[in-house]
Amino acid sequence: MAALIPTNRVHKNRRRHSLAWPTSIRPSLLFLSLILSLGMVSSASATPVTLADLVNSQGEIESLDGNIEFEDFSAGLEGAPQSALQLFSVVPIASGFRLELAPGHGLASGTELILAYEVESEDAHASDLIRSMAVEVVGTSFFSAGMIAFGEDDDYRPYLGLVDASLESGEPTFDEVNLAMPAHEIFIIARLVIGDDAGGGTEMNFSSQPIPEPSTALLLSLGLSGFAVFQRSKRVQRSKRAQP
Repeated sequence: MAALIPTNRVHKNRRRHSLAWPTSIRPSLLFLSLILSLGMVSSASATPVTLADLVNSQGEIESLDGNIEFEDFSAGLEGAPQSALQLFSVVPIASGFRLELAPGHGLASGTELILAYEVESEDAHASDLIRSMAVEVVGTSFFSAGMIAFGEDDDYRPYLGLVDASLESGEPTFDEVNLAMPAHEIFIIARLVIGDDAGGGTEMNFSSQPIPEPSTALLLSLGLSGFAVFQRSKRVQRSKRAQP
């Protein structure tokens, strides 16, 4: 439960009131603050939280790098009772979270989970806006997972992108996409289909870094390959000239 963050907490980018403590007790307070902060870092690591707890308490979680916040979770199951949300664990990872199902969960293959939540960059600076997202199916507990991203606007939610991963033969188990526009906050609707009960999960990641376009990556690869060939040919020419 330590990973839960009340929704009414003060955000990092809001001003906090400062108190002038007497000099005589300031060192002990600083020491106490250090101890508490170390404890908070430890408890805020990749501690699992049940999806049911997130939905019922309207709690929040943060990515392990502290750059992304997830809140306003809602979820529904098709083919299983709502109480089965207790079987899903949400685990913070570096730039997102992993949704897990423990081995032997007992849910029928083909059961669908519809998950909605909001994603917010902790820093509103332009360089830290969310620019890309990715989904990956790990293990076999989930047969497929897809996410649709929408912008957060007072009047409408513009479509920003779609990712889809699957264990189906010939389909990728990992997918990523650049958002149509960088955003400070986005709204996600995810659809996950349950596979078997052997264990596994689905990772959902978000980044302020854009994904290199395939054409750009190809040109870079060709450029590096051409440079390597050029360097080798120069070495061969030098060795020939050096021979008597």
